Amino acid sequence: MKKLSRFPKGLWYEPQRRRFRVRRYHNNIVYGPWYYRTIDDALLKLAEINTMLKDIPKVRRGLTPTNEGE
Repeated sequence: MKKLSRFPKGLWYEPQRRRFRVRRYHNNIVYGPWYYRTIDDALLKLAEINTMLKDIPKVRRGLTPTNEGE
């Protein structure tokens, strides 16, 4: 089991429920939450989600499909 002094973005520990939560936001869309008992399982899911989100282009605030080209 890995020991982390600080969790990566998208990973939290809920001590009262003794579980790790994985949740990411991308383009105002929530991905998750997923819950795991071990940090190793949570880190695997986080890596999977980050890989998936890397392929989706980031939309800047204030830009809509109608005014992007202006």
